[in-house]
Amino acid sequence: MKRILFSTTLLSLVALIGITACSKDDVEDAVASVTGTMSAKIDGNDWSSSGPAAVFSNGAIAATGLASGDQSIVVSSSAIATGTYSFNPLTPPIGGGLYRLKINDSTTHEYVAYNGSFIITEIKTADKRMSGTFSFDAVHVPTLDTVSVTAGEMTNINYTEQ
Repeated sequence: MKRILFSTTLLSLVALIGITACSKDDVEDAVASVTGTMSAKIDGNDWSSSGPAAVFSNGAIAATGLASGDQSIVVSSSAIATGTYSFNPLTPPIGGGLYRLKINDSTTHEYVAYNGSFIITEIKTADKRMSGTFSFDAVHVPTLDTVSVTAGEMTNINYTEQ
């Protein structure tokens, strides 16, 4: 009995030391390895998503990231294959992009990409993960205000099939 109590106490102590020895970066790296990462610059300001995800449906894929403050970015492609997808409908293969200031208010806060691209650099079909880069200029159609989304990068984002 003493041996079991000692083993349990020792195991708990080792686990506690291991947990408290983790830095904030270690925890963030662990979370990123599960959910992937997505980041960009919006008009030169850093933007980063917590828990990006993608959906593959009807031969196309859309990746979405939501940042604090309700800002979201969506990039999509007309296929799930590595390659460059243009946000110009006259230049296939076609992709698309959106930037929203408020996730639940597309009428007054949605900017639609009119120039740019989404480059899928890696697809891991067995793990259902993808990586890539993106950049685009987008317009808020009612006001013609524009934003520039640059240095967009997604790494190891999970995707589901529907």
